[in-house]
Amino acid sequence: MDTHDIDTFWREKEKECHSTLVKASFARYITGYPMLQGPITGLLYIMKNGIYFENFEKDHWVDKVFRVKIDFTPVLFCLENRYITEVSCYPGQKNKFRIPLRKRLSAVLGLLPQHLLVNYTIDGNPCIIRFACAESLLSLCAAYYRDCKTTTVLEKK
Repeated sequence: MDTHDIDTFWREKEKECHSTLVKASFARYITGYPMLQGPITGLLYIMKNGIYFENFEKDHWVDKVFRVKIDFTPVLFCLENRYITEVSCYPGQKNKFRIPLRKRLSAVLGLLPQHLLVNYTIDGNPCIIRFACAESLLSLCAAYYRDCKTTTVLEKK
């Protein structure tokens, strides 16, 4: 896929979502979305209006050679910013300065699982979605807070 194809893909996604792309990452949805069993591999993308996850059908040459029909269930969901209460890294918080040195070293050495946590509410009930992402978790959190998080109630006063 060349740069023109990638740009076209994201322009189409921006039109579909009625928003602007902030950051994207190859990711694995682990758990936390209602009625959706994980793990599911796909694309996590942060738009200015929320966080999206989408999977894609794999087209592998081995399946074609052996004429294997794989059942594919498309998954696409969006968490709008108004429902998101926090985006953080596990193990840690929104930025590297809040993560204790011991946890940072363990994360670098691969001793702790690395997950992006998205805390949100449904009908007033708190929920957490977990993703394992290829992109730096700290850069995803920073991008969300820099470009997506709207002013809080305290900031409006």
